[in-house]
Amino acid sequence: MFFANGEDRAKLTILYILRGCQLPLSREALETAAAENAADDEQQDLMTIPNRLSSLEAEGFIAAITVVGAQMYFLTRRGADVIDLLDKTLAKSYREKLDDYIAAHLEEYHLSSTTRSDYNMRPDGSYEAKLALVESGKPIFELSIMLPSAEATRNAGKKWENANAELYLQVLQWLTEESTSFQFQIKQ
Repeated sequence: MFFANGEDRAKLTILYILRGCQLPLSREALETAAAENAADDEQQDLMTIPNRLSSLEAEGFIAAITVVGAQMYFLTRRGADVIDLLDKTLAKSYREKLDDYIAAHLEEYHLSSTTRSDYNMRPDGSYEAKLALVESGKPIFELSIMLPSAEATRNAGKKWENANAELYLQVLQWLTEESTSFQFQIKQ
């Protein structure tokens, strides 16, 4: 069996990490993860990982969106297809190492992307709900909706807490894809 090495392995590592996390990662988090999981014999300089990110983005495997001064990366459909097809070219022991790394840092990644909900009752008895996905104290995704009652507002808040990252990813994918079809697939 062929095992990826060198530049291919390094790029597949980035795709594997993004797939395993299932949420966008900041440039800093992704660079740190890639550096901490580099092969022992791999030469690294200050530009190696940023160049790989740029290359993966240019090839359409990842997408970067600057949000409130932070560059967030997510796996595109094309990138997901490639890592699904080629992940076995990474040695099993290396995939296990990456899985352990992701598991050890996943809570940290989730904590860096937290949620905020704010509700205001309007004079007519309806509620304005402001729901935000926040990273480093700054909103990266906001939704402002009008709801008819306090109960509907509470339900929206609970659903937002459970599915905000999925919704965010789906909206980002929809906004950056050439296809015009869009379907939400949030599980409850």
